Amino acid sequence: MIIKMSQRANGRQLAKHLVSDENERVSVISTNGVLSQHVAGAIAEFEAIAKGSRARKPLAHCMISPHPVEEMTPEKWMRAWQLFAKTHGLEGRQCIIIEHHKNGRTHQHAVFNRVDFETGKALNMGHTHRKNELISRLLELEFGHKLVKGKQGLRGFVWEESSSKLINYAAIVVDSPML
Repeated sequence: MIIKMSQRANGRQLAKHLVSDENERVSVISTNGVLSQHVAGAIAEFEAIAKGSRARKPLAHCMISPHPVEEMTPEKWMRAWQLFAKTHGLEGRQCIIIEHHKNGRTHQHAVFNRVDFETGKALNMGHTHRKNELISRLLELEFGHKLVKGKQGLRGFVWEESSSKLINYAAIVVDSPML
């Protein structure tokens, strides 16, 4: 499973990309904390809230793409986004989740508002690559999926010779306050 994330501005360009005709099918899966059920409208709401902050990149654009041979049920997708949001401190934030079908593959994107509606402060999004690798490995193990080697390798895991198993020492860390 590959998980990518970037902090960005220019919501209009992002919305255009997310509903692009290059995808065979685009579906809005869910929204949280927005009035609009359309990608461009939801992102415009995020940016309107961000205008009252100092955030230059108020949007967190995220993508989860499972290995092509792996099936993802709606429950697995929900679990993936819940773990992603919890690990990155995005729980309860405004967001929209979009599903793409392209070349026989399915992946999902989410756009979160980094700016808190009540405080007007943007969430600090540090160590995203490390966190995304940990989330990927945990979900692959939980779902019984093939482990996909990302840019960070299989970081967070150790091959235990005595039992011939991949040991996940990072699972303990995900619930720690340091993440």
